[in-house]
Amino acid sequence: MNPKNDDLSGMKILLVDDVPTNIEILFQTLKSRGYQISLADSGAKALELIPELLPDLILLDIMMPEMDGIETCQRLKDDESTRDIPIIFITAKSETEDVVVGFKAGGVDYITKPFRLEEVLARVETHLRLRKTLRDKDNLISELRDTQEVLMNSAKMDLLTGLHNRVGLEEKMDQEQSRSQRTEKPFSMVLADIDHINKINEEFGMKVGDQVIIRTASILTESVRSHDLVSRWSSEEFLILLPETA
Repeated sequence: MNPKNDDLSGMKILLVDDVPTNIEILFQTLKSRGYQISLADSGAKALELIPELLPDLILLDIMMPEMDGIETCQRLKDDESTRDIPIIFITAKSETEDVVVGFKAGGVDYITKPFRLEEVLARVETHLRLRKTLRDKDNLISELRDTQEVLMNSAKMDLLTGLHNRVGLEEKMDQEQSRSQRTEKPFSMVLADIDHINKINEEFGMKVGDQVIIRTASILTESVRSHDLVSRWSSEEFLILLPETA
């Protein structure tokens, strides 16, 4: 038996089988590997548990009364919230056509009874590792999208004052111009600069000059309406966009 895989420990497996002996053997074996194991003795019970449990893998018997494993699998694949959960069929039905039916229903693997525990563990580990890899990939893509959004927004912001920079303002100006043409309402712009900022930098240092710029940005922002936009146009210049203002 392979040693416990710490990187897969805690992943959730649902065992669905109406034979207590099979359930007990699989439960003890998989539990020893550090997986979280849940049990269902029928397809109907499995369908009740799965939406809340959302296991990482389902081991599903095919030959069960009332609702067999094929129908159970098909119902899970018809539900958007559960269709991506991998399902391994475990069954005594080993004919080629039975295997094909299982795969067509949406199963990812097929283990025939009587099963060997080493084979079950290997297949379970393979599909859990694939599941984890896909999840990590999705998380990475999401993080990259968030980072891209932050970077794109940062490219439009002035790092010193937190105001829109020239790039961000030009985008807003284009939007306001289109809105003005559509609504036939005017807009105005105010261009203002700080006098003698270079002299302040020379006499008191760049840090003091930066504080003057930051404080000026704050005063301007506090002095306009909530829908007006103050931006840093250049080093000591500010441009204020005033919608619906003649």
